[in-house]
Amino acid sequence: MCGVFYIYDQARSTDDLQRDYADLAKKGLSDRGPDGASEAQGEHWFAMHCLLSITGSTKQPASWRHGTYLFNGEIYNDWQQYAPDYGDADYLKDRLDRDGLAALHDLDGEFALIVVDETQGLLHLAADTFGTKPFYYAAENGRVGAASYDFILHQCGFENAQRVPANTGLTFNLQTGKLVDQRLLRPFDFNNQVCDSYEPFAEAFNFAVRKRAERVQRKIYVPVSSGHDSGIIAAELDAMDIPFTAYGFPFGEIEEVFNERYARFRSRNIRCEILQPDIAALDLVQQELQAGIPKFRLTLDANAPSLYADDDIRNITGYISAAYIAKKGRKNGELIALSGQGADEIISDYYNPHSNSRRSHFRGEWEKATEPWPSFYGGWNKLFLESNERIVGHYGIETRYPFLDHGVVQAFLNLTPDMKRKRYKGCIAHRMDQLGYPYHDRKLGFAGFERKTLDHATASV
Repeated sequence: MCGVFYIYDQARSTDDLQRDYADLAKKGLSDRGPDGASEAQGEHWFAMHCLLSITGSTKQPASWRHGTYLFNGEIYNDWQQYAPDYGDADYLKDRLDRDGLAALHDLDGEFALIVVDETQGLLHLAADTFGTKPFYYAAENGRVGAASYDFILHQCGFENAQRVPANTGLTFNLQTGKLVDQRLLRPFDFNNQVCDSYEPFAEAFNFAVRKRAERVQRKIYVPVSSGHDSGIIAAELDAMDIPFTAYGFPFGEIEEVFNERYARFRSRNIRCEILQPDIAALDLVQQELQAGIPKFRLTLDANAPSLYADDDIRNITGYISAAYIAKKGRKNGELIALSGQGADEIISDYYNPHSNSRRSHFRGEWEKATEPWPSFYGGWNKLFLESNERIVGHYGIETRYPFLDHGVVQAFLNLTPDMKRKRYKGCIAHRMDQLGYPYHDRKLGFAGFERKTLDHATASV
């Protein structure tokens, strides 16, 4: 995880752009990239990359044969070869030099990518399959900007910063400041619902966890609750003997399952902590969030009544708890978090016969899943991703999302409708049965702790 910024203004000199925007960009991005800021510039443009050092050592912004590139996130195409002197930035340069923009159509990972083609005067932006990383653009009055956060573009004078859509490449003509192309990067096949076995999903998910965790240069943590999503991530890491730390808040969890998981961690010498901090410590984290990040609302429609008494993520107990874990992870040198985000939106569509399923689109009628549904690319998936990235990113933690791996989602889509609805999150439960891992069949959110003065809305971590 890093922070990225780019601005083009043909009415301004490069020196003017650097003078006016360098400090502003660095201030807005330094939490996401605390390991140093680097700059690049060309005729009428300026770019900055704030680094969280995770993979390789190549400095960004970096050069390719037609210009400059910089990105936030992680690209896994060549993950088995990554080492301290070779990482995803090097892989991306090789691909861009060889294949040009065609390389963007098979990038595998979680990323927000800026590619400047100086020979043709074009700016290319690309978001990963589910837009896991915050990434905004604006094009107004002959100026074009892109940044990890919308508020940075607003501070640069842009009025209408928009999110780069998930799984999308955008191309701007810098001379005109106009969007000239928009394209889908990695399509899904929604019309092959024929697989009557959970095994392909199990294999795809194991591989998704493995490539996100096996050859890392930083330590990993997982917020482990009593639910399916964090449980299967921990189970896969355990089965592959990949070191990680488990952190969990017991409040609101199914006690028997939660305690059995943490007993298992201790018996296998997996580092773990059951967290029950005092309110003063949680108050401090809340104050850090309020001082350090702008207000962001957990709502799909800013003009509609909120589902929460207070929908500011900085005041929601689940996100304060996630921030507490991230702060602890940062202190312990655990800079990579593996998240279960996406399982509710994709694998279950929020449908569970034993709980409130008001967010479900199909309510188990998977025959209707012939195209992306509202919370596939957008909706709650988009909202929870953005919320998590703003909260956890404030502490300089890179979050990775194995449930949103392209191969995992395609394996799920390939299941027959009956296999999808056979049991709650059946493909996950099947794998936990294989691994002998405890779980339950209820749908619970992550609230973290109880305090009457705060909304106990859950977070997706």
